[in-house]
Amino acid sequence: MTALPLCQSISPGAGSGATDRCHLSYEDRFLRRKVLRSENGVEFLVDLESATHLNDQDAFML
Repeated sequence: MTALPLCQSISPGAGSGATDRCHLSYEDRFLRRKVLRSENGVEFLVDLESATHLNDQDAFML
């Protein structure tokens, strides 16, 4: 099994300069630990300290 890139922090409002994107439904924006796939097919593991609600333009820091 290949190790996935790990995201342990979110940068609020930093998505405008992103190199890739993830489209999440309103319900999917509330998360703590989950594997996501970007538009370009990159899978990564989100593993945050606590459950977090993401806003539009928030960025996953990989």
